[in-house]
Amino acid sequence: MFTTPKRVLLVSALLASACGSSSSPTEPTRESSVVVAYGQTVMPPGTELRVSLVSTYIWGPAAIECVAGAVCNFSPSATILAEVPGVKPEYFSPHIPNPMGGEAFSYGGYVVRVTGFDPAWNEKAPLDDPKGYRVLLTVTDK
Repeated sequence: MFTTPKRVLLVSALLASACGSSSSPTEPTRESSVVVAYGQTVMPPGTELRVSLVSTYIWGPAAIECVAGAVCNFSPSATILAEVPGVKPEYFSPHIPNPMGGEAFSYGGYVVRVTGFDPAWNEKAPLDDPKGYRVLLTVTDK
């Protein structure tokens, strides 16, 4: 049987390990933002990730007929090629919704969120050429 001082030490050690204290602190999540144009490939600072804007898909009056005076409620999207050394390249087509901030996808240890278009997309006055939009991305470590 353990004596009282040994029990106190044992319980203290168990509580310390249960509370998640460790000798190696975890690194904070890094976040960087980039802008990518049609046909361009960028590498967000501090990452091994390469993202290329393959295409944009824009809905609205330029692409479909809308009822006069009504707002067409469609979200545009972008097709992005993501590449990280040692990981098979993948294509993603996240939507770029309104105030909700855009869809995100996970790839190669990163989370990529599409946050908008530059210039900002306007369904009532979209650009004539969807290739004229640049896509705003935020990249964080997983």
